[in-house]
Amino acid sequence: RPGIRIGAAASTDLSDQIKLTSAAVYSVKGFAFEIETTDNFGNSTGSIDANQSLNYLEIPVDLSFNITDQFALTAGLYTGFLLGQTYTIDGEDFSDIVEDEISKIDTGLGIGAKIIIESISLNAGYQLGVTPLDADQDLDIKTSNIVIGMSYSF
Repeated sequence: RPGIRIGAAASTDLSDQIKLTSAAVYSVKGFAFEIETTDNFGNSTGSIDANQSLNYLEIPVDLSFNITDQFALTAGLYTGFLLGQTYTIDGEDFSDIVEDEISKIDTGLGIGAKIIIESISLNAGYQLGVTPLDADQDLDIKTSNIVIGMSYSF
């Protein structure tokens, strides 16, 4: 499910081709799904719509390797701190019920690429969570995100 990411970053050159970047990013992750319901005889009785939105303060640390002046590959780690969440089923709010079931920290790996045009960068990447979202760690549910964005450097 789509979410927003907004934040600020600082970079330092480690060499002519390698840059270290750290940031503070507000990031919304989540999912939506629909389940078809059936009676005891297998007849369809309708469907249930569920949505969960997880709001994080993420601290990513990335290394960028400049292939050319206009293109770079990135890889790094991130840690996200859960700021809040909402969980609805058929529009009814169940956020209070599942609040303690969600881990407060999400860590993972990120890879990506960016095209740099003067002060503007167009970014695309992938985040793979390594920390289970289930606070009790009974379930092996982790975040997995495709990230598309734009940044401005000054």
